[in-house]
Amino acid sequence: MSESLGFTGAPFHLDDGAVAWVERTLASLSVADKVRQIMIRLVHNGTSEEELIALATSGLGGASRFPNGKPQFLARSAELLRQRAAIPMLLSADFEFDEVGAIGGLDEGIRFPNQLAVAASDDPAAAGRMATVAAREARPYGFDWSFTPVADLSLNAANPLVVTRSFGDDVGRVRAFVEAYVRGMEDEGMATATKHFPGDGVDSRDQHTVPTRNSLGLQAWRSSYGEIFRAAITAGTRTVMAGHISLPAYVTDQGGTPEEAYLPATLSPRLLEGLLRRELGFAGLIVSDASEMGGFRSLGRREDIVPACIAAGCDMLLFDAPGDQAILEKAVEDGRLSVERLTTAVARVLALKASLGLHREVVRSALSAEHRAEHEQWRDEAARRAVVLVRDDDALLPLRPDTHKRIVLAMAAHRRNVFRDLPDLEIAALFRESGFEVVSYPEADLDPQRDVLVYVVADEAKQGKIHLRVDWTQLQPGFPRYMDRAFHDLPTMLISFGSPYAAFDAPQCRTIVNAHSPVPAVQRAVVAAVTGAQRIEGVSPVDPFAGLDEAETRSDQALHHANAVA
Repeated sequence: MSESLGFTGAPFHLDDGAVAWVERTLASLSVADKVRQIMIRLVHNGTSEEELIALATSGLGGASRFPNGKPQFLARSAELLRQRAAIPMLLSADFEFDEVGAIGGLDEGIRFPNQLAVAASDDPAAAGRMATVAAREARPYGFDWSFTPVADLSLNAANPLVVTRSFGDDVGRVRAFVEAYVRGMEDEGMATATKHFPGDGVDSRDQHTVPTRNSLGLQAWRSSYGEIFRAAITAGTRTVMAGHISLPAYVTDQGGTPEEAYLPATLSPRLLEGLLRRELGFAGLIVSDASEMGGFRSLGRREDIVPACIAAGCDMLLFDAPGDQAILEKAVEDGRLSVERLTTAVARVLALKASLGLHREVVRSALSAEHRAEHEQWRDEAARRAVVLVRDDDALLPLRPDTHKRIVLAMAAHRRNVFRDLPDLEIAALFRESGFEVVSYPEADLDPQRDVLVYVVADEAKQGKIHLRVDWTQLQPGFPRYMDRAFHDLPTMLISFGSPYAAFDAPQCRTIVNAHSPVPAVQRAVVAAVTGAQRIEGVSPVDPFAGLDEAETRSDQALHHANAVA
């Protein structure tokens, strides 16, 4: 089977010893054993040692932990899961570097800027460095598989899930950054899972709650998402994550029924076996996106859709739920899932493990002081280049305490994502360190001669969010205050540490800065940039005005019209 599946070639490149281990292990497995090998269990931070041992001895193929767990937990859980498993387990996570995604927790790992912030550097090598940091910091804690990079295009500003998690909206840039990321991580010995096939970012909905679709025409898809996934495959991505996302244009072109056209990739043989494997030539492992997501669960009973997911071409199920073992065994018994298809999936799981060296002892060294210092340098460089000046129509920048002594700061009082409260922003303290007085909005008697009003928003793309729009009721609480706009009466600046589309909700604001990520290094870089301590050199990875007509984005729209009439 190893020969027919091409395990000695890309992306696994197994030697004779590794191939022999795959074949020997595969031959020893019963149907029940095989079913367990294709499932990944979600492990929450703080899981007890007894539960970890039970998981390790269960025969499951993998476990996925949260990278921001405490270092002691990550180290101990990896030790137990590795030592107690008869067949080595894949240990995975999403290493996306969102605001709270530092490896080992906020006080331990590098809080690196997110993908969109890295894309603002306009230098694909920055994506390679991002991937290198993730791999070097993750591997000492037993991780060997990252559900990154995000290969989606930010084509819809209303999509709350993609935006800051992507490398932008330009196909050429995204392709180059994804390719550099894959090479950077794979070269460090960690497997990538390029996601979310066939591509998110067109629909305005979130596949965590509903199946979504990539509505591009087939030619447009092939010249955009198709090129990006093809580049990732060429670069050596060992796995691809299938999304709960349909691609009607391809399925219809291949003769699919209207109902079949809207099946997400996780349930579509045409998309996985046809488009991904045959047309794009992918020979690695396909993992489903999370099976508890609404985009999957809303399509049928679990006893029907879980076997259909594997039958469609997913080699691993992310994540298993109680009863899935029995569901899959019954599906094999009644023929809904063939033994041949199950065996092929398990062979790829074992090949991935062998390609990572898990069939033999793996030496995992602690992060060196030299690498730690290098990572901090790369983080600070990425943060500096993340700052983009969208506009500065009144030459307000650089801000100086001698001309604008007091900063009136308007920002949300409480920040939270679907999982937890978010860290307080440090922006006020950073401005004070630069010599400014800082007060919170609202403040009486604003003085245009000495004050500057600074709006700060900091919303990254994340599951559970309905939108990333500017919420004026948070910045200027109360009626009618939330409707006030002082853009032409008071020096005003809007800074976004998240969504790059804040300008869409404030196209008349005369000074706008995008920084894309709220991590402390980026906050420091923004204050240094707007006060003139460092150059602003970032390049916007998207259209910050989200497609508004050029005339609509003029900050002096009414005055320009009046002068034109006169």
